[in-house]
Amino acid sequence: MNLVVFCGENPNIMLVNASETTTAAASYWTAPTRPTGRSRFINLSGCEQCGSARSPVIAIYADNASLARYLTDTFNQHFEDWQQLGFSEAAVQQARFSKASDSRQFYRITCSSDQNQIDLLWSEFRDASFRTFPDLNGGGFGVAGDEHYHVANAIFLCGQGSITINQRPAAGAVQTRTSPEGRFLSSVFVALAETWIKADEVTGNPKG
Repeated sequence: MNLVVFCGENPNIMLVNASETTTAAASYWTAPTRPTGRSRFINLSGCEQCGSARSPVIAIYADNASLARYLTDTFNQHFEDWQQLGFSEAAVQQARFSKASDSRQFYRITCSSDQNQIDLLWSEFRDASFRTFPDLNGGGFGVAGDEHYHVANAIFLCGQGSITINQRPAAGAVQTRTSPEGRFLSSVFVALAETWIKADEVTGNPKG
C-alpha cells in the first residue's frame, strides 16, 4: 500500500499590488481522515495591511496544533511563495473553524481565535481540472527539505478571493491572466481531493 500522508482540501489565496508584489496570502488545509484526527488550519502572511496590531505578519491558526505543525513544516513552508517567511518559528494559535460552500459558486472559511477573526472567501469559479504531479517540484519537502511526494488534486481556479481580519480587508487584489494558449490563470484556487503520497527519494516511486 502506498504511504498516503495527506488527503483533504487545500484552497489558497494570494493577493498582489499593482507591481505584482504579494501583499497578503492564506493557505487553508483541512484533513478529515488523518490518523491523528481531524485538522483545520491556515497559514497567513503579509496581513499587517489589515491594520490590526494583534495580527502578525505571519501566523498559523489551527484546531489541531500537532498536525498543523507537521503539515506546515513538511509541505507549506517549502512552496516558492512561502519560503523564507519563517513559518518554522511561528507558534500555532488555537482557533475554531466553520465552512460554508455552494457547489462551484463560493467557498468560505471563518477562523476565530481569542483575539482575531479571519474570513477567507473564494468565489467566481472559472476553471476546473484534475491534475497530477509526479514527484512534485522534484522534491524539496519534509522538515529537512529532503523528501519527495506525488500529488494529485482537483483544482478550481477563481476570479475573486479575499482575506479579511477583524472586518478589515487585506490589501491587494487577485491576479488573473490568460495564458498564450488561452487558459485562464489565477492566484486564487480551491484544491479538493488533494492527496500527497510519499515517494522514495532514490527511485522517485511511491513508497509501499
